[in-house]
Amino acid sequence: MKRFHNRTVIVTGGARGMGASKARGFVAEGANVMTADVLEQEGRALAEEIGDHAIFSRLDVTNEKDWASSVVAAENAFGPVSVLVNNAAIVRVGPIAETEPATWRQVIDINLTGTYLGIHAVVSSMRKAGVGAIVNTTRLGIVPAAAHSRR
Repeated sequence: MKRFHNRTVIVTGGARGMGASKARGFVAEGANVMTADVLEQEGRALAEEIGDHAIFSRLDVTNEKDWASSVVAAENAFGPVSVLVNNAAIVRVGPIAETEPATWRQVIDINLTGTYLGIHAVVSSMRKAGVGAIVNTTRLGIVPAAAHSRR
């Protein structure tokens, strides 16, 4: 039997890159996967490519209502969520002195608050599943440009 047989998994930032790779890997191990992302075209295409064991949900990880509707959609399609992969994140590169506070807040909102909101949103579903695993990936949020010029 495959390691994630019949488990429901949500992968944020799942439309492309590492998220898409994780979604494919979970399906290969028997899971039913929701790819969740703000990139609708790419996310829908990936879910279609994967087939019957994948669906797409448009999810802005900073929006509590999006989280609630995504969890309900995952449960309706596949049953209670047992795995959450908080993969959605952004990176901004530039001189810190020229980085606007709004850019800083955007990075914090997506990379940190979005992770918290995801965990908060899936806890009751995981309790229904009787099992749960949460994987939080990370990236450097704001990288000063000077850090890239030194080698």
